[in-house]
Amino acid sequence: MASSRPNGLARLLALGRRVGTKLTRAPHVPRPSSVPDGLLNLKSSLVSVLVCTRNRGSNALPTVQSILANGHQNVELLVLDQSDDTATRDALKSVSAEDSRLRYYHLETPGKARSLNFGLSLLRGQFVLLTDDDCEVMPDWIEAALLEFERDPSLGCVFGRVEAGKHEASEGYVPICTIREPRTIYRVRDFLTMPGWGNAGMGANMALRSTVLSRLRGWDECIGPGAKFGSGDDHDLSVRLLRAGYPIRFSPAPRVVHFGFRRWHSAGHDHRRIAFGVGGVFAKHLRCRAFYRGGIRVPLYQLRESGGLILRGSRPHGLSYVASWTRGFAAGLVHALERDASQFVPGQDASSGRHASNVAEVVLRRDQLDATHR
Repeated sequence: MASSRPNGLARLLALGRRVGTKLTRAPHVPRPSSVPDGLLNLKSSLVSVLVCTRNRGSNALPTVQSILANGHQNVELLVLDQSDDTATRDALKSVSAEDSRLRYYHLETPGKARSLNFGLSLLRGQFVLLTDDDCEVMPDWIEAALLEFERDPSLGCVFGRVEAGKHEASEGYVPICTIREPRTIYRVRDFLTMPGWGNAGMGANMALRSTVLSRLRGWDECIGPGAKFGSGDDHDLSVRLLRAGYPIRFSPAPRVVHFGFRRWHSAGHDHRRIAFGVGGVFAKHLRCRAFYRGGIRVPLYQLRESGGLILRGSRPHGLSYVASWTRGFAAGLVHALERDASQFVPGQDASSGRHASNVAEVVLRRDQLDATHR
């Protein structure tokens, strides 16, 4: 029986494999020689939770409350606020006055990755958990993530399940990360298999060891919401972890509910932003002598799907994703690069500020509620 994969796609993937064998292996980050700190007594381990927010007002309040209500008590919560006003600070003021575990910081320059690196420089926990300001975590969220590290001390990262909050599907959508069965990947070639996103986690629910993050020198500040490459911070960090020899665990046990509702008219903007970031990440690692098939599989899969839609006369046909990926790839080929760290060189504050609007168009929870009660 003939393969269902187009011949052109097969040839491109074969070419990628040949190129990958010619590229020199990226140097591995030194690994701990013994059991990492904090893995001997997980129940008493200090956990640092980072939440980035910008111009969301009181939207972060339910997120903060759900984290502080978690069963794991030895936790510090750092809220990293890049807002242009004081609405978020005012909304959290009463909580911070009553609970010393909450630490609030205001940052002048936007950019999610930049804020996360600021938080990394201040946190004290042996483990770092991330969620977004439009999510609410389950009561056992922290314990479920820590249990994965207890089962496998070699893990560098754990991605958990992201479920959609209640919304009107006819009007829009909520991005999710469906993990039905636990799985661990150890090599870059196992990351981001297609079709689908079964081997890709979501930054709204991820856990890492702080020592590993420090060895990788944190997040690439040019990648992610509010940066030049406006998406893909979780994608990029996954590639860097695997290149450094740290396995990634996908587990359905740590769960968060996502309320980041997007209206259908913003889907095109979202897909173009994501594609541009994924293309830039792929170009960066290619320049660092690391070819990973997942990075090229995504646009090729999208191209194949678009071809089918065009033949059927359906619209939208989705070619904008491929075009945006190509632009991101081209931009990633020329952006200044620090190869030793596998990170783009960030611009000055003024230039970084130009990308502040490079984010998803999210309907806030309070606005969703107001619309429901009209």
